[in-house]
Amino acid sequence: MAFVSFRTELDTASLLRRCWAEGRTVLLPKVRKQDGSMSVYRFQSWDELIPGAFGILEPNPDQAEPAADIVPQAVFVPGAGFDRYGGRMGYGGGYYDRYRAAFAAQHKVIPLWIGLGFSSQLISNIPMEPHDTVLDGLITEQGLIWTQSQVKGESE
Repeated sequence: MAFVSFRTELDTASLLRRCWAEGRTVLLPKVRKQDGSMSVYRFQSWDELIPGAFGILEPNPDQAEPAADIVPQAVFVPGAGFDRYGGRMGYGGGYYDRYRAAFAAQHKVIPLWIGLGFSSQLISNIPMEPHDTVLDGLITEQGLIWTQSQVKGESE
């Protein structure tokens, strides 16, 4: 599962195209502002996207195939900031945190959660609440960083 980048986020278009080229199933979220949840759709064409919540391109539910029963290998998430312990500062809506909790309850499994961002977004410590999703890794232009979530709060 990935996302369509917005504004100054790391551009995900090449990731999405590469996944298609490799024959992978690509899933994208659609935000439902009315209840604060996300639904997931199979993404097969740029033509399936329409401006959704907050002006972000999302799957058009009239064209895209629902994919609630598909368990992805990884979930790539955006963020405003990240740390090396798996901390992620989102944009304040809590959509990904709620999605992960609902997904885990339904499927009894959690795929890898990987942040996508720039190295300039990496800070020493993101304050986390108990409901916040901890990332397994972060990909920036400098490469993959596996997080140290099991040692959060300890000095490096």
